[in-house]
Amino acid sequence: MVSLTQTTSNSVAPIDASDSRARRAFTIVELLVAISVVALLVLLISQLVGRATTMTSDGIKRMDMNGEAQFIFNRMALDFGGIVKRSDVDYYLQKSDGNDQLAFYSLTTGYYPDGVTGQTATSPVCVAGYRVRSNRLERLSKALIWNGVSDDTQSVSSLPAGAFPMVFAPSTLTGTWTQIAATGDDPDYEVISDHVYRLEFRYLLKDGSVSDTPYFGTNTAVNGLRDVSAFIVAIALLDAKSRNIVTDMSTAASALPDPSGADTILKEWQGKLDDADLGLPRAAASQVRFYERYFYLSSAP
Repeated sequence: MVSLTQTTSNSVAPIDASDSRARRAFTIVELLVAISVVALLVLLISQLVGRATTMTSDGIKRMDMNGEAQFIFNRMALDFGGIVKRSDVDYYLQKSDGNDQLAFYSLTTGYYPDGVTGQTATSPVCVAGYRVRSNRLERLSKALIWNGVSDDTQSVSSLPAGAFPMVFAPSTLTGTWTQIAATGDDPDYEVISDHVYRLEFRYLLKDGSVSDTPYFGTNTAVNGLRDVSAFIVAIALLDAKSRNIVTDMSTAASALPDPSGADTILKEWQGKLDDADLGLPRAAASQVRFYERYFYLSSAP
């Protein structure tokens, strides 16, 4: 009988400590790749955060400008809604190269000049108007002497300077109040927007045409605005931060053309915007906002 014996040998190779440490460490190439990936991620995140911040900032500016334009147009709506339409009163509707200017009698609240008092501190009728001065929009609110108003310092026949009732033809607005057409300081004007740098208006006539004159056909006079259906007013705004990088805002104002023919104001201005020809640095030009509104007049005089 043959006896078979099986011998099993379990042997373990010795562990090289230095080899184990080498396998747990990064090589220089791996470190460089890892650093590059991290740097790329940081760059991408920074760009995303920067873009998000810019978009948020632009969104806030846009909302601010929208709110300001809404306020301005609401104020204008009250003035145009109360405009006095009579053939025997004057209107100062000045079309100019660049910013236009308006002044007219309106049944809206005005403030009395110094030295005049009455039953109330305000008048129910005034000379209202708008102009751009020093690249800011100003509103005129000159109260007219009305019923129940007396003169504290002089006789009624010798009212303080500038304190008059409504005047009729042949008297004119600028003949009675010369400062209306002036470009200097006037306490009857108040700044209502620091951001409006361009003001333009046109007329929508009752025959459906758009014109720079408030009459059509054989008419050659305003004649109580009888041919006018609505005033078309457009404004251009630029926020204060963007203005800080502009050296000459007057150049920017003149860059927006006076509309002609049947073109609307915004069509002319949008063309300049599309051509990147606003007379402004690119960063500022991207922040310009245009607004336009039609102010329809009452059929009543």
